[in-house]
This record gives sequence, structure tokens and C-alpha cells, in this order.
Amino acid sequence: MKWILWTLIIWLCAATAEAKLLDDPVEVLYAMPDAVDHVVEMRISGYLDASDRIVVQRRKEWVGGTYLDRVGLFGARESVLINVKRHEIWRYGRFRSRYGEYRKNDFAYLVYNALRDNDLPTPVRTEGTDKVLGETCAVWRLQRDEMTETFCATQDGIILWYKTQDAYGGSEARATKIKRLTPPVEDMVLPADITLLSTWGEWLPDPKGTQNHETRLRWTQTLPLDQSESWTSTVRHLGGIEVQDRIDATGEITRTYKSRWGAIIVRQDAQGIFELSIDHSVEIEPYASDNPDTEPPQMRLNEPCWRKGWTTEHGGGYECLTRDGARLEFYADSYFPVLEKITAEPLAFRRGHLKPTDVMPPADLLSPDFKRLTPF
Repeated sequence: MKWILWTLIIWLCAATAEAKLLDDPVEVLYAMPDAVDHVVEMRISGYLDASDRIVVQRRKEWVGGTYLDRVGLFGARESVLINVKRHEIWRYGRFRSRYGEYRKNDFAYLVYNALRDNDLPTPVRTEGTDKVLGETCAVWRLQRDEMTETFCATQDGIILWYKTQDAYGGSEARATKIKRLTPPVEDMVLPADITLLSTWGEWLPDPKGTQNHETRLRWTQTLPLDQSESWTSTVRHLGGIEVQDRIDATGEITRTYKSRWGAIIVRQDAQGIFELSIDHSVEIEPYASDNPDTEPPQMRLNEPCWRKGWTTEHGGGYECLTRDGARLEFYADSYFPVLEKITAEPLAFRRGHLKPTDVMPPADLLSPDFKRLTPF
């Protein structure tokens, strides 16, 4: 039988030109494409001397994992759900108690990934074997970027231990309990309504808001040895909601929605939507300069804007914002660890034409009807 290893990166990263969601040391949960139904409890140890327990459940092509001890992002309890046939991963967190009066549910975040073929490394079986809790398993090994991973699987597809190692350290997990049984179906489905927009707040523009504008920018990132990358972005503001489309040279789209409720990030390539992330941690930045009335304005596309600058230990920059928060220019540079420069120049600017449907996310964030983003 051909064995393929699906690798789940628990801390997923969703990045745009302005937003970054999850970026922490990885831990890996393995799922074989063919395995007997089972429940395994594992003890995890590794990065930063962290210790945790995870219960892994398998029912046909579905694999679920729930951490028992970890208090994760925003103090939430983490769970993972994988469909190994469709190559889809969901990761979400629940608050252990209600967290803030403005929350309308106990969800802290949701991350969805549809894996592509180049995300699926193939392991190589070694000559090693092991025995855990009286079960014999074969040792497999793979190399993923700079990380070396090994795991031990029984003949019927149960992972008994795994280890990861890279330049920063490693982690490992080992089974402490094994049961061959079929978990209840209710344990292998996403929580009800977790993908509905209404679950994550009132994403309606404020009718009293003063913002109603759209800006298109061309971005350029310059690196040493004449390396450069360019992309365009379109940013819409309406009544306290911001939505940005970034389109890179390959045609990949990253759309980021922001409001007082948090951020929703959707990424799409030629095959369709492959990543969705929702969390309550990102806020829209304050408007304009510190004191536009006492500073001379710059004129960009016949619009006055005021420069707001900053300095860091290894560089600095500025941006030019209108009174109501439209960015019409951007510059930043850094000389450590490498010489880098990012600039943005305005291509187009409009006011007063946006409607609520132009900035609102879809009602169901993973509905069959929402499979492709239409560029602005």
C-alpha cells in the first residue's frame, strides 16, 4: 500500500501586506489516508519546554484533535478537524469563559486550509520499528523545508509517536492510550454556525460613519541583488469596515476584511479559495496624521493627505493619509537583517460610491456559493 502523510501545521500563518494572523512554533499532528477508526491520547513535549495532551479521534476520512491542557491564542481551547480525502483542515478555538462583552459567542478564532499538492510531502519508510503500549509500528521519515519529521505507524494506520526537529528545536508526542472504536459522529463535525458571518459579530457598516472611499495602490518591495516583488491592492472604507484586495504577480488574491469585530482573511489561487482565517484581534488603524490642521498637506490624485512618519532601530518610513483615513502613499526601509524597501504609489481614488454590499463579507464564509473571489 502506498502511504501518504498529511501534515497539519497547528500554528498556521495567514499574511497580507498589512495583516498577519498566527505565527508560532509548529507542532505536527499526523493522519494517514487509510486507517482503522480509533481514539488515541498523546502526550506532547518540545518547544519552550511546553507540555500538553491531545486526544486524536479517527472516523473514516475524518480526523479530529482536541488539546486537553493548552490555553492557546486569546486563552482559548484549541481543536482541529481534518478531512484527509478532501485535503481540508479546520482549526478553531473556544474561550473557556466569556471574553469581553462585545463577543456574541465563545469562539476565539477559525482557520481553514485546503492543501495543494505541493503542500503534501511524501514520507519514506525506514528500516526502524518500535513498540508502544504493546503495539508494533514502522518508522517513517520525511524532510519538509528545514524540518525533519519522523513518525511511527501501526499496520492499520494508527500513529503511536512522532518527532520534529529544525534549527530552533523540536517537539514530540507519544501515545498513552489507544482504543480501536468508532467515535460518535457529533465529535467529528464542525460546531454549528461557526462559518456563518453572524456568529462573528455585526458586520454592517455604520450609517453614521463618515468614511466612503476606495483607493488602488501599486506596491513594490525591493531586496538586495536587484530582487523585487510587485503587487496591487485595492482598499475600501465604508462606515467603520475596511476591505483590502491584494493581487500578486501570480494572480493570487488575498482579501482582508477588518472591523471592530476583528479580521477575516481569505486567500485564493487558480484552483479557488484555499485559506480562510477569522479572529478578534485586529483593529483598523487610527485615521490621518497626528495634527493635520497644523501641517502642510501633500497632494496625491487631487486629494490632500498628511504624512505620518515613524522610525525604528533599523529603519523608518512614512505614509500619507487623508483626514478620513485613506492611504495615498507609503514608504518604509530597513537595513537589518537585509537592506529592504517597500513603497506604494496611488493609481486611483474615488469617494462616495460604496454600498454596504461592496464591503461586507458573505453571509456563509464557506458556503458552496462562495468558492471564488471576484477582484475589485
